[in-house]
Amino acid sequence: MGVRFRVFVGEQSVPAEEELDEYDAVATARIGRMAVDSEWRRQGIGGRLLSFLEDEARSLGVTNLVLNAQEYVKSFYAAHGYEEQGDVFLEANILHISMHKQG
Repeated sequence: MGVRFRVFVGEQSVPAEEELDEYDAVATARIGRMAVDSEWRRQGIGGRLLSFLEDEARSLGVTNLVLNAQEYVKSFYAAHGYEEQGDVFLEANILHISMHKQG
């Protein structure tokens, strides 16, 4: 089982059938799910992973980055230049907020 399933399905009890969506097979520049195993958190890996994803998106010509952040980690994304937009909503029964970054 990959990191994504260990974190979202195993730790956070997201139903496996909700974890995958129609974008998984075709996504190229969309940051949909980002996960770091619990023993590796708070070591800068998430920031490096996010920077890599942003660089890849920019290489494809993307200038507006959008993601849905779990509310409890929105400060992580804010520290990386993302701004909250809209209201908090439920996704996979977990509170999320849409966040955007230009550049």
